[in-house]
Amino acid sequence: MSEITIRKAELKDLAAVRELQAAGELVFSYGPIDPEEITDEKSIAGVAESHGEIVGIIVGEKLAGPWSVAHYLVIRRDFRGGAVARELGQWFLGTSKAMGVQHVLAYADVGNPRLINLYKYFGFAAGGTYVELTKEI
Repeated sequence: MSEITIRKAELKDLAAVRELQAAGELVFSYGPIDPEEITDEKSIAGVAESHGEIVGIIVGEKLAGPWSVAHYLVIRRDFRGGAVARELGQWFLGTSKAMGVQHVLAYADVGNPRLINLYKYFGFAAGGTYVELTKEI
């Protein structure tokens, strides 16, 4: 079993994170991660490392008021199904709470039951204090 370390992402991680994204491991993305997504004071970006190699990342940000949003979570294929996603999620929630956040927003495609179940593991529920409205055009 590999030892996993979770830490705040740093600018030096940018190339490795982009490589993980480019490997097709991300289902939904706004494109390659920008340096600001790591360095901005509102950024909540953490990496999972195994033996010094980045095997996962979670990226989000603190929003106005008591909110944060998790934009995306990427886990290298050979580390899926283990503890990496749960540990990154726990890190994100703890970091958000330390920033004064009371509500965390997360999105999951209805066709991604594994991600939906991961959010449920952390106590997320559809609905609640925020209503998402969508329109297909």
